[in-house]
Amino acid sequence: MGNGVKIGVLIVVLGAAGYFGWKNSRAISGGNDFDSPKTFWSCTECKADFEMSLGEVRKTREKLGAEMMTCPKCSKNAALSAAHCEKCGRNSPFVGHGEVPKNCMHCKAVMNPGRGK
Repeated sequence: MGNGVKIGVLIVVLGAAGYFGWKNSRAISGGNDFDSPKTFWSCTECKADFEMSLGEVRKTREKLGAEMMTCPKCSKNAALSAAHCEKCGRNSPFVGHGEVPKNCMHCKAVMNPGRGK
């Protein structure tokens, strides 16, 4: 076997090993995934506010394949991603293409676009 073929095989093997190592490291550290930053949600049906970790969101989306989340209060698949209001503690759904609303829909306080994602 020529040197070019050996190098090609070595590159493919190392690439595959790197990919599977990366994929397995994500699965092993999955327990810490639920301690990841929180995301905020607001149910369009019952108006409940709740939060989920990024790990919980990813697992739910893998399971359900939906953009909306299931509300823990009414069990309907009707919760939208939201921004969290620092003043009143409630969540306001993102507007347009995922933009933080200018004002909280509950207390009308000015929302901080750098927070609540």
